[in-house]
Amino acid sequence: MHPIGAADGYRSGAPTEGALRRVVDDGIVLASIGAEFIVAGDWTTPTTAEPDGEHYVLNGRKFFCSQADGMDVVRVNATESGSCDFLILPVPADAPGVSVV
Repeated sequence: MHPIGAADGYRSGAPTEGALRRVVDDGIVLASIGAEFIVAGDWTTPTTAEPDGEHYVLNGRKFFCSQADGMDVVRVNATESGSCDFLILPVPADAPGVSVV
């Protein structure tokens, strides 16, 4: 979830209130990755998302992440391996394989 997009959606009547309330009530720190567009080009990403049941397995490395040191959830851009769809996925900071270098 991108917080600005969720807030805009809420104002437009989208069902994002629950997610926004959880961020506030639970004190969740959202991190955001966007600098890769500078490196990889407009709306592309070197990170892939492989469908695995109801989840995705992500493979990639991000170049910059705002709020990395204190994040609870990071917003990750990825390309779905089968469809090549552009995805924006929330990833828990403590998920297996996630590390900050």
